[in-house]
Amino acid sequence: MDVHKVTLVRRIAELGNLSAAARDLGFSQPALTKILARLEDEVGARLFDRSPRGMTPTPSGRFFLARMERFEAEMRGLSRDLRALGAGRGGEVSLGVGQFWLGRLLPMAIGRMARMAPNVRFRILTGPRSESITRLMRGEVDLVLGRIADDMPGDLMGEAMADVGMSMVVRAGHPLAQLGRAVRFDDTSAFGWVLPADADPTTQYAFVDNGLPTPEAVVLTVAHSLTVAILLDTDYITVMPEIAGNRLPEGLCRLPADWLGWSRRAGVIRLRDRTLLPCCDAFVDQLRAVVHEVQRPSGWT
Repeated sequence: MDVHKVTLVRRIAELGNLSAAARDLGFSQPALTKILARLEDEVGARLFDRSPRGMTPTPSGRFFLARMERFEAEMRGLSRDLRALGAGRGGEVSLGVGQFWLGRLLPMAIGRMARMAPNVRFRILTGPRSESITRLMRGEVDLVLGRIADDMPGDLMGEAMADVGMSMVVRAGHPLAQLGRAVRFDDTSAFGWVLPADADPTTQYAFVDNGLPTPEAVVLTVAHSLTVAILLDTDYITVMPEIAGNRLPEGLCRLPADWLGWSRRAGVIRLRDRTLLPCCDAFVDQLRAVVHEVQRPSGWT
């Protein structure tokens, strides 16, 4: 249906007179009558009652005009949304995110996007890096925030933004915090471990890559919030990835441990040949700026 015909129907309804509507719209009355008749045939309903007093919309005519009004409003909204989408001010950013990004960097980047482009939506899926990469390959997320590895598949590309280290974390006041020196691996044998489940590579990086045996865990979980709650209430210990500017929850502290001398690049991973919405690129710009602002070369706290 030609949407311009809606204007004709609306004007006939407003003026209530076919001749007056024809003059107003620049048509002859016979021409406008034929257009209206063809439109009524097209929609399969009579839109006006005709009487000596003029033209009155039928119930079908009123329904037609109301529906067309909503349609036109939707089209105007669509036009605005498309302009915003093209400018990076609308759309959705879907992310696969490792736990260590959640502490500070991701909230800061989203906060900046909220001020710059409040109509952009975010969908955040957390989990092990391998799971996030699988989601990226399947097209389930736009970007992955995680470790940039040399052995990534060729159809992935990564932008390294920060180094990620490993640190030992315990509750404030823990016996190991009273040693007054760096914690040796042997010092940890008297305490239970809270470690991520096997799908998470943390234990590989913290122990195996450093030539150490993997401790038997008392608790296996990838839930950061659960790990924090357990550490606050016990003398259990853990190792956590840390990234520039992240802060520990109140009541926990990091301990120096030379055997955790691990550092790898972390950043944004994407599919090489996939074109993303401008809002995704705008988010990466904000994340890059946040990392630059908070990153410090050493001594993260």
